[in-house]
Parts: sequence; structure tokens; C-alpha cells
Amino acid sequence: MKVSSSYAVKGIALLASVVVLAGCNQGGDNDNSQATKQPTSVVTESSTATPSSESTAASEESSSALAESDEQDAVEAEDSNGKTAAQQRKTQESCTQATAIQEFQTHAAELPPPEWGQWDIGSSSFSENQPCASLSWTSLVPTYIGDGSPPTQVMLFHNGRFIKTVSQKPTNPPYIRRIDDSTINVTWEWPKPGEPQAAPTGRSIATFRWDDQSESVVMEGELPPD
Repeated sequence: MKVSSSYAVKGIALLASVVVLAGCNQGGDNDNSQATKQPTSVVTESSTATPSSESTAASEESSSALAESDEQDAVEAEDSNGKTAAQQRKTQESCTQATAIQEFQTHAAELPPPEWGQWDIGSSSFSENQPCASLSWTSLVPTYIGDGSPPTQVMLFHNGRFIKTVSQKPTNPPYIRRIDDSTINVTWEWPKPGEPQAAPTGRSIATFRWDDQSESVVMEGELPPD
């Protein structure tokens, strides 16, 4: 059987088309495969937010205020506790029996003298009454006592420093006892009207206490009559 030349030409053309299409498909598959395998660059936003200037300023202001508050609290604590304690320690450390006696002698000489003579500073028992205590005392009597009860003046001291006298005028000799470092108790006996000085029945009792807050001596009780 003979094949015409036209059919032969068509057959060759069809075969060529098939070959071309096959090559195109193979190339396309390779291109798609390479496109799939090639990594894609993706840009993402950072999850950490940058604080704004207002937020930063507010944070710094809050931290500064907190620091100032802590510092103020520390200063107040130092003022209410540490400073007072330090002052007390300094005062106590500076007080010695020698300096306290010098303080006593200086101020005793400045007191108004008794009705007769002078105060007998040398016979004072100040050095025996814990002169560097928060509250200490000494009783002054005249150099010449004579008969009866001698006029007596009581001086009060804080950490060896003179504060004041117990009363403005001399009194009968009192009985004084220490209660604690900052407190003493004083008892006076005095004659009621018509009674002899040697046998008094009147009595006055007072307690004297050094108060750190007011930095003064607080008295409770009563003084003897003038």
C-alpha cells in the first residue's frame, strides 16, 4: 500500500509538534519545581514595641519620685531615730565626772547665796549622784549651818549640764532618791504653823523626770510652801 506524500508530510509535522509540546511541558515542570523550592523572603514587623518619648519620660519621672520618697523616708527615720540617738550618744560621751563637776561648780557659784554665808560647794554630793545620768542632782547647804535645819537648794543636771534649781528659794533639807536614770523622787518635811523646826509634820513630795521630747524636766507632785 502506498502512502501519499501529503499524508507523510502531515505525519512528520504532527510528530514534531508532539516533541515540541513534550519539551515545553518538561521545561515548565522544572521551572515550577525551582520556583517552589526557592525560599521566599518575608519581612515581618518586630514584636518589641519601641516606647514613645512620653512613656519613657513618665517612667523616669515615676522612678525619680519613688527614689525621692525613699530618700525622704530614710531622712525622716534618721531625724526621728538615728539623729536623736547620735546626739544623745555624743552628749553622753562628752560628759565625764570631771566636766560635770566643773559645770556644777561654775553654776553653783552663780546661784543667789543663802541667808547667811555662802553655799558650801565642797561638801556637795554631786559626784556620787551619777553626774552624767539623764537626770542628776546635788543639794547645796551653807558653809555655816548653825542650829536647826539648814536652808537647802537643789540643783538639777542633764548629762552633766546644769538645767535649773528645783525651787526658786531654799527649802528645808529634802530626802532624794533615784528611781531610774532619768527620774528622781524628792520629799520635803516642813513645820506647820506653830510647830518647831525640829519636829515638822508637813510633807511635800514631787517627782522630777527628764523628758527627751520636750528636752526639759517634767515635775509631778508639789513643792513645799515658801
